[in-house]
Amino acid sequence: TLAYIEKEEVYDVLDHLTKQLVIHQPEEPIPFLIKLLSDKQQPKIVILGPTSSGRKDICERISLDYGIPHISAGDVLKKAAEAAGEGAKEFENMNKGTLIPDETAISNVLARLSEETGGWVLEGFP
Repeated sequence: TLAYIEKEEVYDVLDHLTKQLVIHQPEEPIPFLIKLLSDKQQPKIVILGPTSSGRKDICERISLDYGIPHISAGDVLKKAAEAAGEGAKEFENMNKGTLIPDETAISNVLARLSEETGGWVLEGFP
C-alpha cells in the first residue's frame, strides 16, 4: 500500500538508485545496483566556509571518524592544472587567484569524486 511505500521510503531509494545509474552509467547496471544496495552506506559530505574557518581540520576529523577520504577541491584543481600543463586556457587564471570557469571546476571535481566507490568528505566546493 501507499502507507508502506511512504513508511519505508521506497520512492527515496528508487530515486537514489536512478540518479546513481545516470551519474555512473555502468556497463552492467544490475550488478551495479546490487552492489549499491548491499554496500554499507557511507556519507558524502561537503564542508564549506570562509578562509581560515577550519575546513581542513574538520574534514580531516570527519575522514578519520568515518573512514572516508578527505578530498580538497583546491587540491583537485591544482593537480588538474599541473596535468594540463602550462598554457592550458581553462587554468590560466588560477595562479593569479582569480576564478576558473565553472565547467572546468565542476567537471574536475566530479571526475575525482566518481573515483570513490563509497563516501567522501569534500572540502571547499563550490
